[in-house]
Amino acid sequence: MARDDLMVKYFGNKDYRTIIALDYPGYKYKGRYCYEHHYIWWKNTGHVVRKNKEEIHHINGDKKDNCFKNLKLMPKNKHFNYHINPVSLIVKLRCPNCGKLFEKPKHRTHLAKSNKSKATFCSRKCAGCRNQFNPLTQKEIEENVIKIYKKKMYE
Repeated sequence: MARDDLMVKYFGNKDYRTIIALDYPGYKYKGRYCYEHHYIWWKNTGHVVRKNKEEIHHINGDKKDNCFKNLKLMPKNKHFNYHINPVSLIVKLRCPNCGKLFEKPKHRTHLAKSNKSKATFCSRKCAGCRNQFNPLTQKEIEENVIKIYKKKMYE
């Protein structure tokens, strides 16, 4: 949303537009410039984005599309996690020890490349019940994974 009455400039990160906004009550670069999407968020909601605590997420991924409908306020840590891992593979499992059904992200199961286990248990207690004297059967290993599916995270 380009504004003719506001001068557009770019500082540091060339992806985000900065504008002269003397009336903006939040953080300003060089005392007069703020991010255009922060200004638009403030004008529409009255809420100033708290520096180092909140961020504005561009829903469609286009950082220059500052239409209010394309903006979403997020806590800084959730916004970071969203961009690092927007879709996670989830594994539905059956505990080989107690039979309980549970879900875990794939990277936290025996299916992860770094994991040497033959199966994933619902808890440390159940995992501790199985050892060299009470090993898993091939059937228990095969029945451990029920389903693998994608799940949108942090949205």
